[in-house]
Amino acid sequence: MSNWSYISESDWQNPPPIFRPAPFWSWNGKLDHGRLCRQVEKMAAVGMGGFFMHSRYGLKTEYLSNEWFECVKVCIEKARQLGIKAYLYDEDRWPSGSAGGNITRNNDKYKFRYLKMARSINNNDFVERIGVFKIKLNSSGALESYTSISDDTQNYYDLKMACDIHTQKPTVWENLGTYIDILNKDAVAEFIRVTHEAYADKLARISAESYRQYLQMSLIMA
Repeated sequence: MSNWSYISESDWQNPPPIFRPAPFWSWNGKLDHGRLCRQVEKMAAVGMGGFFMHSRYGLKTEYLSNEWFECVKVCIEKARQLGIKAYLYDEDRWPSGSAGGNITRNNDKYKFRYLKMARSINNNDFVERIGVFKIKLNSSGALESYTSISDDTQNYYDLKMACDIHTQKPTVWENLGTYIDILNKDAVAEFIRVTHEAYADKLARISAESYRQYLQMSLIMA
């Protein structure tokens, strides 16, 4: 039976931290221990039950660096002192998977891939060509029928469409990396190693009880 299957009247009047709001606390700019602790104190003072430490656009402190983890530790300890919860978020911005672009920036095989169909078949901006099709459109411009073409150089009067696998181009959002190919188990394993295992290693000094009570890894694979 759940520990929260029964809530007392006093808990309704003064909810424990688990039932209080916990904002996504955007971390950007150059992080400072003193300023972070003051903000934690202010959140506790207005009744927040905790906070998610969430890296956002504009962060000047290097994500997943030793400096980053020291800031995380300081906030965890402050939350413990105040009796509220500190929640981890496992990505720089969102969605989870690229570790702030660190996984894909220099590793093409882990980059996000997608399927694209286009009428132009003479471009080489793709990883793999799945096939070329002769297509027929109806009077409203919708696809009516298609036939696979083994040789895309044949001169058909009907329209032709290529189906290709493309790799996402680097983006500023991913710090000049890309999102990962979540269908590639090696890419996902690398994300877990770089992020989750790094947190487990860097926060190993925190007791298991504290870790259980005050931390929660937020997994958002979108």
